[in-house]
Amino acid sequence: MRRMSVTVPRDLVALQRLTDFAESLPQFRQAYLSIGDTTVQACDAAAELGDGEWLWARGAASPAECPGLPEEQRRMVLYVHGGAFVLCNAATHRSLTLHVARATRAPVLVVHYRRPPQDPYPAALDDVVHAYRQVICTFPPQRVLVAGESAGGNLAVALCLRLSQMGLPLPGGLVLMSPWVDLSDFSSPSWHGQSDYLPADLAEHFAHAYVGQALATDELVSPSLSCSLGVLPRSLLIYGSVESIADQNALFGKRLRQAGVSVTEYVADGMVHAFPVFSDFAYGHLSQAVIFVTAVAAGAVIGLLVFAVDLALGMGPRRAAIVGASVTLCVVVAARVRSCGYSPRDFLEGERSPTREGSDTDGSGSSGGSSEAGPAALPAPLRVFQAIGAFSREVWGVPASGSPG
Repeated sequence: MRRMSVTVPRDLVALQRLTDFAESLPQFRQAYLSIGDTTVQACDAAAELGDGEWLWARGAASPAECPGLPEEQRRMVLYVHGGAFVLCNAATHRSLTLHVARATRAPVLVVHYRRPPQDPYPAALDDVVHAYRQVICTFPPQRVLVAGESAGGNLAVALCLRLSQMGLPLPGGLVLMSPWVDLSDFSSPSWHGQSDYLPADLAEHFAHAYVGQALATDELVSPSLSCSLGVLPRSLLIYGSVESIADQNALFGKRLRQAGVSVTEYVADGMVHAFPVFSDFAYGHLSQAVIFVTAVAAGAVIGLLVFAVDLALGMGPRRAAIVGASVTLCVVVAARVRSCGYSPRDFLEGERSPTREGSDTDGSGSSGGSSEAGPAALPAPLRVFQAIGAFSREVWGVPASGSPG
């Protein structure tokens, strides 16, 4: 990915169209959920919410059912996808948002927003504010969790600062994954010499497209520079130790604590920018499906080669076919055994005793180190969703069983 990011064309419109391809396929969502996670359902969001997509876990209340629930049981996640402000959409982020829906046991609205270069700042922020104002007509603000990764994390923080300026109620909490909160910073040491895939020059290209005529140091463009961070609700800050904006995120966490915000930091050792996005591709059912299909194709090729060799050696068509089919089956079975095999249930194994890297619930701040006992035995991209689930229950006062507290 790092090599690709260096050579990728800097044509933002072309890159945008490339990431929008998945959203243009009418059956892609159902196919993805059928392969990646059958425990989550999805539907389009109403235009009044700024378009987008709803996701919710089977057995949990659907968006249509929430208005009929008692107020204390109405809770949701407003998710703002990343993509350097320019790229991606609800379809590209299902590998992350479906796990958020399952971890929180609440409906997740992945909000659609306008993007540069066609619509620079403040179009995206205006759309997120609009979506938030619509959802709090049904969901109590304290029962709304706003989450986002990368540029989406920026917009989530900027949303809260804008709501404070407008005198509107803020959400109950923030989940920020690798938030890109300072668009004026491209000189921090972590931008250089890291193993991350995001180069500074490409990120700067995206930033200039988003900022437009505004100043990169404006607090709603680079919320880390705001003097009003103290208004933010309790927050979960997640980032990788080797990502390009690791220094920026560490400084942001420090500024939040100095402002008196209750912040929990989850610093994943050796992880790159927005690493939870890749969890399903690396460890989930989707990775197993890719491995299995690849194994079938490889096994078929090897089987055909064995069949041809056997025929050439005079073994006869029937015996050659048996040997070829046996080799094919062995390759497929071996690939199946070698696949990691993490299921949706495994993502939440540690709910009763969650383990967090660099956790801090009292605002004192800490980072690094992790326990390898219990749920920590799972890879970091999967442990993230345990942390998000635990954080959501803390914000909403919901015990691990999932019933309202």
